[in-house]
Amino acid sequence: MKVTRWIFDRVIRWLIKERPALGLPLCNFRRIRSVIKPGDVVLVEGRSKASRLIKIATHSSWSHAAICIGSLDSITDLATRRLVSQHYDGPPHRLLIIEALMDRGVVVSDMQNEYGSHHIRICRANGLAEEDNVRVIRFVANHLGCQYDFRYIVDLFRFLSPFKIFPLRWGSRLYWHYTRGRHKAVCSSMLARAFMTVSFPIIPVLEQNSKGELVMYRRNFRTMAPRDFDVSPYFDIVKYPLLNEDDLTDYRNLPWDHNGMVCNAYGDCFIPEREGEDSGATIGWNSARNSLGVITGKLSDVVPHNITAFKLRSDDKKQKK
Repeated sequence: MKVTRWIFDRVIRWLIKERPALGLPLCNFRRIRSVIKPGDVVLVEGRSKASRLIKIATHSSWSHAAICIGSLDSITDLATRRLVSQHYDGPPHRLLIIEALMDRGVVVSDMQNEYGSHHIRICRANGLAEEDNVRVIRFVANHLGCQYDFRYIVDLFRFLSPFKIFPLRWGSRLYWHYTRGRHKAVCSSMLARAFMTVSFPIIPVLEQNSKGELVMYRRNFRTMAPRDFDVSPYFDIVKYPLLNEDDLTDYRNLPWDHNGMVCNAYGDCFIPEREGEDSGATIGWNSARNSLGVITGKLSDVVPHNITAFKLRSDDKKQKK
């Protein structure tokens, strides 16, 4: 049993090990702290192998979801503060999130330490009442200490994968009709269930009954993925650009590169060829037309002139005419 556990732990470490960040993040964390609020859903674009699998299965850039709860000294709900203080012993002024991790389960994390160099997206429930926002955070806080549900990830990958070998309902826990216990959780399903407790929609199922009335059904929270908060029409995307809005009033004065460098990605940059030049990776229409004329002229020198089918017009022949 110890050997199996040792192998399992090594596999988990291999899956969650993240590659180093490439380049600078698109934001300053002080900008994030100035716009984020408790109750906001934080989507993360992970850089680990597990994150890559989740992004492939969900057809999205987001592999992880967490919820912001603010700093410990700013939590007004006493029950939530007591739960958080039992699982967090860091500085009380740090910005905190609650998330479900593969290696640690549901924990309280310092957002800047965990995702200060990641590409993230902030999703805010539009019109959520303050008292319901407190209930959502308290619901998530009640899951602190729960284990990570690895079976859920397997079932979710089966559900979202385009390759269907066996019927999805065969042995899949995503379709269980009864509510499971609180001993295991996953990031997106835990947050989806939290918002459903206050009847806030994410991506509901809409149907029109025989009377022509609209009926809204709650979607199974076990089938929810991080991308659903991004595409939900009931969540607003909060922007946090590196530069302030005042700096964007004159976008032409932004600190652009003066050499005209164009980048495909970080570390993959080049200077495109200008119109009329012969060197570079890209040429204009005039350059392409001139190059075609040069090639045609060279072919006319190589192809035998006694074969009528291969005769090509050259500039010299045009001048003689």
